[in-house]
Amino acid sequence: MPNVHASTYNKEKFRELIVYLAKKSEADPRLGAMKWNKLMFFADREAYGRLGHSISGARYHKIEHGPAAAALVPVRDEMLDSGELEIKPVDLGPQYKPQNRVVAHREPDESVFSADERAVMDEIIKRYWDYNGTAISQEAYNDLGVALAEQDEDIPYGTVYLPKAEPTKAEVSYAQRRMKERGWA
Repeated sequence: MPNVHASTYNKEKFRELIVYLAKKSEADPRLGAMKWNKLMFFADREAYGRLGHSISGARYHKIEHGPAAAALVPVRDEMLDSGELEIKPVDLGPQYKPQNRVVAHREPDESVFSADERAVMDEIIKRYWDYNGTAISQEAYNDLGVALAEQDEDIPYGTVYLPKAEPTKAEVSYAQRRMKERGWA
């Protein structure tokens, strides 16, 4: 396990994470807003597990369709207003809901990331390239930290170190109780 330290939210890095993932995934025909959101979660979680800190320090909470960054909506809206981002509805055919395609209108400032952080982001993009929004949301719900969190609760980064085996109901109940006792959830 790496030397772990608390991740402090860094709005600049969060903005660049948003642009980096959108720009590097622009050729991915499945990159809708839901998938883009989950890529951020997986990149921050993977970095925390591998490097001992998340990339952006953003807090993620459990919502209906998987985890989401608490800062996403206000930051995304700022970026939409400034023209840095665009959300384009794309019709995928009569049997599908329109996709909200995320388009970055500038290159990311990669200098805010370490080489290790860029490697994590690139690996996450590659790992989930063939997933659509529904599939990556289901994958996110398989994350033990997400499973342990209640609806609208923060997902502690430290849960990335929990074993990957399916926990028993008693283990989930115990972990939820301990998380609440410690103020983690």
